[in-house]
Amino acid sequence: MYKQTYPIATKHIEINTYMDDFVIGTSTDTEAITLYREMLQLTSHISLPLAKWTTNSKALQGVWKQENVPFREITQVLGVEWDTDKDVFQIDVQAKIVEASKEPVTKRLLLKLMSKFYDPLGLFAPVTVIGKILFQDTWLSGIKWDELLPPAVAQQWHKWMNELQCLKDIRIPRWIGFSETSDVTIHVFCDASERAYGASLYARHTVNNFTEINLICS
Repeated sequence: MYKQTYPIATKHIEINTYMDDFVIGTSTDTEAITLYREMLQLTSHISLPLAKWTTNSKALQGVWKQENVPFREITQVLGVEWDTDKDVFQIDVQAKIVEASKEPVTKRLLLKLMSKFYDPLGLFAPVTVIGKILFQDTWLSGIKWDELLPPAVAQQWHKWMNELQCLKDIRIPRWIGFSETSDVTIHVFCDASERAYGASLYARHTVNNFTEINLICS
């Protein structure tokens, strides 16, 4: 029923819905506006209107301004911030650091802080994995939940907290450069140790003899 009336919207809802967020990219501004119109009509028809909107398309933003549709230039997408003006992903850690610095350094605090990082694409994993290793060390040591961490472990904790602040300067491009004429290859690198294991997936694409490599996830 809905597939016939709203073919574009229903297609993308089936494959681009994550929890309660709908995340999709289009090749042109015209496609984005058409998709917006269909999504608006479909979700209104089933009494499930979308609560928030954001886009990096200036044309679609212009439509929203004309229709008084509120939108955000910076919003949360799958755990990280998307700056639509610069079209980059970033992560805000300052509030987490300030909150954690007010509490005693315990195993409970370490787990509490780690649980605040939701980064399913693993874009910031090289830094957040250090916290997981620290928690692994405290668990193996038998330290109780509310017992202060030993000086050596606490020192590593404070070092990691300082390193976390560097994340505020990291910007990762959202668009990985694909186009219909791109020659694309996927490259995956894996490694492991007793402390952690990881994998990084990159896209290498070439257009008109110009080659670019971008991180997809890790």
